[in-house]
Amino acid sequence: MLAQTVLSAATCIIGFARNCWFPRTFSIAPQPQDGMASYITKGSEGPWDGPKSSLINSTNFEWWYFDAASRSGDQGVAVWFMNSNPARFGLDLPTSNWFIFHARFADGEGMDLVVPAESAVINTFGEGSTGLWEGTGSGWAGTTDLSKFTISFDMPDKGITGVVDVTSIAQPRSAIRLAKDSEADLMNIGGMGWAIGAPSGKAIAHVTVGDKKVSFTDGRGYHDHNWGSSLPAWLNWYAISAEVGPFVWTAIEAYKGEEGGYFKNSWLSLNGNIILASFDEDSLFVRPWGNGAEYPPKGFDPQPLGVTISFDAGTHGKYEFNLTSHGNSPGLPIGKGLAKWFGSIEGGKVGGDSYHGVGMFEWLDLAI
Repeated sequence: MLAQTVLSAATCIIGFARNCWFPRTFSIAPQPQDGMASYITKGSEGPWDGPKSSLINSTNFEWWYFDAASRSGDQGVAVWFMNSNPARFGLDLPTSNWFIFHARFADGEGMDLVVPAESAVINTFGEGSTGLWEGTGSGWAGTTDLSKFTISFDMPDKGITGVVDVTSIAQPRSAIRLAKDSEADLMNIGGMGWAIGAPSGKAIAHVTVGDKKVSFTDGRGYHDHNWGSSLPAWLNWYAISAEVGPFVWTAIEAYKGEEGGYFKNSWLSLNGNIILASFDEDSLFVRPWGNGAEYPPKGFDPQPLGVTISFDAGTHGKYEFNLTSHGNSPGLPIGKGLAKWFGSIEGGKVGGDSYHGVGMFEWLDLAI
């Protein structure tokens, strides 16, 4: 079981929907534990950014993800702080606490790295959390109301040091509900949980990676959190998040195979107002383009030059966006493949004004 120690605070911190959360500390051992895990499935059961799994065994997983990119999309950094048996992802590591680090540089080059850790220590305060992956000098700190996150790296042995700050500009949410709806189902991404702490935010990054830097003061950031008993057995995922003018959106399209069709999730807001939140297959259409890219993709290569995203928001109209990626994605031996790009985006309502922005685009085939 996760070691849980209630801190000495005498009063709780009020969260969304008047939920009352006492500060707690969770210490997660670096080896998978025996037993069946149980999960937090809705916001009323625990802090939004706190651990959602009762234990980490040989098959389940939990991760906290953060990214930040420059407004032009020419550089960015991302990190997945993982609690999971690494063999579940095809990795040979001595620990079940580890993280994935991505850096994309202005010259078009990139670097991806898997970093093993010792114990993971997570503190919860209100709806927020802090996390430290011990032995790596890396972790995050979030405020009680999820308004700001600081991600830090101190790995001089790997040539990686620096800080990323993300200040949220959008309400925390799940796949199709705002976090203030604390009875909404959180585990609806093929049985996987998804809690988005910062759907979009202002980002500042100063991260050194060897002799290169990711550095900007007016960027865009994002943070979410996933967990579950097993990964959905989908062949390919495209996952995209973006801020384009007055629009903030996410799009997931996963190809299940010829017999199974697609899983899709779409969220589109305009000036903070939700105009689309759906699992309807007809609400979203995602396709890669350039460099001989095919759909569905048959593997890591060829890497597309970008992706088009089309939303059908019913009475609110149709919206189209085009993301042009900057540079190539290095390969990581995770599952069958993982690729990540940052890039510039333009688009808007069909027949209306066109806007410019920035987004993150990834292809995943993690199940093995």
